[in-house]
Amino acid sequence: LNGIYDSLQDQIDTIAELLRSLDAFMPNSIAEITEHSVINDDPVEGTADELLGGVLLDLEILKEAYQNLIRIADAEGYEEISNYAQDRVLALAKQIWMFKSTLA
Repeated sequence: LNGIYDSLQDQIDTIAELLRSLDAFMPNSIAEITEHSVINDDPVEGTADELLGGVLLDLEILKEAYQNLIRIADAEGYEEISNYAQDRVLALAKQIWMFKSTLA
């Protein structure tokens, strides 16, 4: 879980740098980010398997969001963003596989 947390934290900085290099909007507060998030900020309750299942669901949602980003970036000609998103999809696929193996 710590590895996933560190990876997600690094993604925030990288995405922000990519967006700002394109003079695009980047939220500058956690409140703005969570306001537009498709991942719910649910209370942390339940058994270990339930909590891991919740993390797994969030990783799957994030993978789908990156796949959508690839399509948009390709259509707009932002190859650097598409390449970054492709790397993230591969990393998330591995993390999802590891979670599914753990929960099996």
